Amino acid sequence: MIGARYRDLAQHDPKQAARAVAHIQRALELRSPRKLRNRAFDLIGLSRAYLVLGEPEQACVVGREALTIADRIGSGRVYRRLADLHRESARFEKNRTVAEFRDELRHRLRHAAVTT
Repeated sequence: MIGARYRDLAQHDPKQAARAVAHIQRALELRSPRKLRNRAFDLIGLSRAYLVLGEPEQACVVGREALTIADRIGSGRVYRRLADLHRESARFEKNRTVAEFRDELRHRLRHAAVTT
């Protein structure tokens, strides 16, 4: 939760993004691997924090991991947060890696809306 709040603050003060990354990475280290939905939330938050840091390629790596979990568990809440990630990544859409990730994400979100 602390990492998520720092990520929220980073939307207004980008210097807080590094703190968000540190806290979310620590949460991922401590979280049980069986808590898939929580792990997906952490990964999405981490991806969003990387966007604020200006590290879109790393955001895509982490976002893909969250997307894989989302597909496994089929959580509507996780897909809604992935939709937030999709919106926030738009400012980097000229980056080829981000454009490919956004296409993949858009396709999966569209499929999830039909099946969930």
